[in-house]
Amino acid sequence: MRPRIPTGLTGAGLGLLIPAMALAAEGESSNIPKLVNFTILVVILVMALRKPLANYLNARADAIRDQLTQARADRRKAEATAAAAERRAATIDEEVETVRARIADAAQAEGQRIVAAAQAQADKITQSAETEVEAAVRAAERRLAAGAAQAAVRLARIRLETGMSDEDHERLLETGIRAIRPR
Repeated sequence: MRPRIPTGLTGAGLGLLIPAMALAAEGESSNIPKLVNFTILVVILVMALRKPLANYLNARADAIRDQLTQARADRRKAEATAAAAERRAATIDEEVETVRARIADAAQAEGQRIVAAAQAQADKITQSAETEVEAAVRAAERRLAAGAAQAAVRLARIRLETGMSDEDHERLLETGIRAIRPR
C-alpha cells in the first residue's frame, strides 16, 4: 500500500485564504499580507514537493518492504541452519561411539594379527631348534659310535696282547660289529 499525500492541502491553503479575506474586511490589515504570503507559500510547497515527496516516500516504503522480505528469508535460513546444527549435535554422540567402536575393532584385529605373526615366528624358531637338536643328537651318536668302536678296538688290542682265547676273539668281533652297524 503506497502512502498518499492528501490533495486536500491545496484546499486547506484556500481555506486559510478565506478567513484572511474575512479579517481584511473587518479592518485588520496588518496580519493579512503575512497570512496571504504564508498561504501562498504552503500552496506552492505542496504543489512543488508533492510528487518528489511522494516518490521518496514510495521508494522508502518499497525499500523497507524489500528489507523485511530479505530479513524473513534470512530468518528462515538461520532457523534451518540452527535446526540442522541441532540434529547434528543430537547425532554426534552416536557418531563418536561408532568411530570408537571401529577403532577398538581395528585395534583388536591388529592385536590378533600381531599375536598370530608372533606365534608363527615362534613355531618357525621351535621347528628350527628341533631340527638343530636332532642334527646335534645324530652327530653325537656318530661320535659316540666312533668312540665306542675305538674303545672296543683298544680293548681288543689289550686283550689280544694279554692273551685271549679264540672264543673271546669271536665274541669281541661280534660285539664290535653290532656297535658299528647303524641302527
